[in-house]
Amino acid sequence: MIPIICGILNRLGGCGRDDYYLPFPPFNLTKCVIAGNAWRGIVIPIVIALHMKSIWYFVSYFFAFLIFGYGESHPIRKWFGFNVACFLYGFAVGLASFSFLWGVFCGGVFLGLMYLSNKGIDRLVPNQPMMTTWYLDHAILEVSFGFLATLIYLWK
Repeated sequence: MIPIICGILNRLGGCGRDDYYLPFPPFNLTKCVIAGNAWRGIVIPIVIALHMKSIWYFVSYFFAFLIFGYGESHPIRKWFGFNVACFLYGFAVGLASFSFLWGVFCGGVFLGLMYLSNKGIDRLVPNQPMMTTWYLDHAILEVSFGFLATLIYLWK
């Protein structure tokens, strides 16, 4: 249950103004009305801390979500670039579960998802002479990463 809850909360933390929850029905029928980083930085840490019965999980996830970032104006991205910022964000969120290997896994997953969201994949469409680029919708990225980053709690 934790991965599903965290996937939803992670998306709520990333919803922008005039943004849909997900790009397909029934989730695109209304726009996000409850959004803000508090879902990601405060509510997810509370959910995981209650599940694990330890305040340390609250502290670790709080810092992972609110200190590390990957946005265009975030200092880590300005200093080290897009790829490093994305990997470090995923790594920090994974490491918040107190597992180094899970941190590395989550860093790679988030970097891969961000690549698909920003750069996309070129593909040849049948009956068209040109290549087209498929992009992963950022809403799906946020739900997917919130889910994948907390899958470890199925075993804890």
